[in-house]
Amino acid sequence: MWLGFLRVVSRGTRVRETESGVSFAAWDGRGACASQWAWWRVTERAFAAGRATMADIRSEIAGVVNPDLSKQVKEAGAQVGQYRDSLKKLKAEKASKEAIGEAVKAYKNAQTQLDALQARADIPRRLDINRSQFEQLMKYRFFLAPAFGLYGGVSGLYDIGPPGCSMKANIIQLWRKHFVIAESMHEVDTTSITPSDVLKVSGHVAKFADMMVRDLSNDKCYRADHLIEEYIAGILDSGKVTSERKVELEAICSEVEIMDAPALTKTIRELGIKAPETEGELSEAYPFNLMFNTMIGPTGKHYGFLRPETAQGIFMNFERLRAESGEVLPFAGACVGQAFRNEISPRQGLLRVLEFTLCEIEHFVDPENKSHANFAEVRDVEVLLFPKEHQETEDEKRMILTTVGKAVDNGTIANETVGYFVGRTALFADLIGLKRGKFRFRQHKDKEMAHYAQDCWDLETLTSYGWVECVGIADRSCYDLTVHSKAANANLRVFVPFDKPISTERLVCEPNKGLMGKALKKDNKAVTAYLLGLEEDAVKKIQQDMEEKGETVVTVEGKDHILSKDMLKLKNKTIKETGSWIVPSVIEPSFGIGRLLYSCWEQSYYIRDDDPAKGVLSLSPIVAPVACSVLPHMRKPELVAKAREIEKILARAAISHTLDASGASIGKRYARTDEIGIPFGITVDLGTTEAGGKLQDTVTLRERDTMKQVRVPISDIAGLLKDLIETRTTWDDVLGKYPAQT
Repeated sequence: MWLGFLRVVSRGTRVRETESGVSFAAWDGRGACASQWAWWRVTERAFAAGRATMADIRSEIAGVVNPDLSKQVKEAGAQVGQYRDSLKKLKAEKASKEAIGEAVKAYKNAQTQLDALQARADIPRRLDINRSQFEQLMKYRFFLAPAFGLYGGVSGLYDIGPPGCSMKANIIQLWRKHFVIAESMHEVDTTSITPSDVLKVSGHVAKFADMMVRDLSNDKCYRADHLIEEYIAGILDSGKVTSERKVELEAICSEVEIMDAPALTKTIRELGIKAPETEGELSEAYPFNLMFNTMIGPTGKHYGFLRPETAQGIFMNFERLRAESGEVLPFAGACVGQAFRNEISPRQGLLRVLEFTLCEIEHFVDPENKSHANFAEVRDVEVLLFPKEHQETEDEKRMILTTVGKAVDNGTIANETVGYFVGRTALFADLIGLKRGKFRFRQHKDKEMAHYAQDCWDLETLTSYGWVECVGIADRSCYDLTVHSKAANANLRVFVPFDKPISTERLVCEPNKGLMGKALKKDNKAVTAYLLGLEEDAVKKIQQDMEEKGETVVTVEGKDHILSKDMLKLKNKTIKETGSWIVPSVIEPSFGIGRLLYSCWEQSYYIRDDDPAKGVLSLSPIVAPVACSVLPHMRKPELVAKAREIEKILARAAISHTLDASGASIGKRYARTDEIGIPFGITVDLGTTEAGGKLQDTVTLRERDTMKQVRVPISDIAGLLKDLIETRTTWDDVLGKYPAQT
């Protein structure tokens, strides 16, 4: 499927497949690149091999994607109701003990069948792992730790340790290859401090808020919707709730994120929710803006904020990116950087923090043509969708396993470009090691979306805290560029040529060069260019000003200029137009790297069957913090010396590795590497250095999850590991090629 994509990477790019990957003979004039690049092979093989077949996934999630099972649950529930009513009637009629006993038995059997069906049909609420042991591993091996721990720490601030830092860097590098390089995007690095005027225009100052309640006894604050969700989750997890009440509570959960302050307050009061720590009364819900404010400069007159997203920096550089793209749609800007949100109640590890890393894309496209040139390459990618209409009623509450192509064709996904990024994001999620069936794309309900948005999908991962949004893919229409164009008087548009020139009559503004030059001096050139580029509606506004006041005011590059009647000539003119200026729509995929990282950790964690104390992170080799360990079997000088030689081989091949020559047993050292997800281990044993008195340069190679080992020549080891990491070969292939080591 993916090889077809290689032939349409960009216009003018000649592609030739080679054994090592793909050769790009040209790069469409957007940068000099003629190197060998195997990236598309990696993507293709990783998705084809996978960690589970789609048949496995269909089996695992059959209940939550099967409408027939939902129907069976409804019928079984009705049957339970009939048995319950029959039992009540028998008791009211004072029937015999035998009759009542038989009715009780029938009722319980029906309820058991209903519970079994319901368990299969229910969408799982959280990932089932031993969170206590998992968190101990995270702390003990320093994947992450509370920041400023020496001073008691600050809720919502975390430091990421060496294994976490390495894995985060690998995910970001993979993201760049998968999106920025593969799509010829233009990456920018913009500032974290943003002037307040920018965020006022974007709407963040007025609307970037969550609803909050306070504990009236100690002023501790809580996010209102999360308080309700957690209270309901506790009731549902207890199992002490009727089917009817369960439906009611789940309906509240499905609406809580879009409730306004009065609705949240009413729900809290009706459910009788108290402050978690004190059991005290809670205040009414009210909005709290999530941005950190700051002052720019020493005067205290210039206000700003720490950016809550990286997107605004891309919009500010739209004109430069447009020029970089050759003034042709579609094109995309990308940014990797820190963002900041003053969360009301930060917690849950990296899932809800004050500072986090975002990888964002702003893909600019013609509003009248949101097709994508490469859509055919993701058409057959299967994705787990949770459309908005399936979130509304209990009868329809199920997910759909379908292809991206079908979802776009039937209108579930609004257009090809959104669908393309859904498909590409699904492939990326698979590459970094998220488990299929444990991530889905949930569509925003109409009330969740901003008034200007046309379609929004979140990639949500299943964690021990529930389903968590990690990626947002939104069709933001023309909103951002339109509001910034008006506020800054900037030309944030793109010229789109017509198939054939057309002639139209329109009102135009012709500056009097002599008078303008005398009056405006050095500003004349910029003002003249501005006037000549005005749309007809803007010229009509100038005409109205001239008729009413005899003058008009224009703002160019932040400076106001008063223009009198004699400076301008307004007239109707027949113009031959070769195209039109349009404000592009924006498709925005936004990736929360911390949440993806944490989700990979949780979903890959398991405990060995033979030892409850042995925790393992089954991380994808391509993003694992360390690719390979090197372990001398014993602390013999010759074994350690040979291990250090192998270290140098791996370093020259740019394969991340760690050497453990401690005196611990080989089993304990294997367990230590498994804990941090190292997928492969090289053991330097006596077979490496001697065989019948002769030197034998072989080592054993161990795979983390199967714990199987093979004996491999040292000369093969670097190339073999490269092939395994980049999915050019599988462990099964290795087992078939090299002799087993027992």
